[in-house]
Amino acid sequence: MNLKLSLNSLLCSGMVLFFFMPWLQMAGGLINYTGYEIPYTGKTLALIFSSETYMGETRWTAYLAYLLYLLPTLAVYNVVRDLQKQKELFVSIILVPAIPILIFTALLIKMGVGAFDHYDIGLYLSVLIGLLIVLNMFGLLGISKRR
Repeated sequence: MNLKLSLNSLLCSGMVLFFFMPWLQMAGGLINYTGYEIPYTGKTLALIFSSETYMGETRWTAYLAYLLYLLPTLAVYNVVRDLQKQKELFVSIILVPAIPILIFTALLIKMGVGAFDHYDIGLYLSVLIGLLIVLNMFGLLGISKRR
């Protein structure tokens, strides 16, 4: 059995790995949140602060963080399609790099330059892999495609 993976699938595999590394740190680095902990933590924080709740219900913005779970799901989906020798779907291949890049940018806009104090290695590596996926998608990495 030949398990040759495309560069895009290798990058998606890296994205899954980095999803489980620390993305954000709080309290001077004492508390770290990985990619899969962020949605649950966001919902919990929204429930704690009364400005984020109405009649005991969490605001819909707290639930938007659950879109983060699309990251490993779509990355694994792309790798499986590659193993089956099928072409990646454009929607799934564009969402994989977009999710960490959008989170990085949204936190930067909301918190300003101080956001860099809260970012951790998992988010930086996910953004880097996301940028590499985008460059590979447009053929700018200079590596020939398998298909």
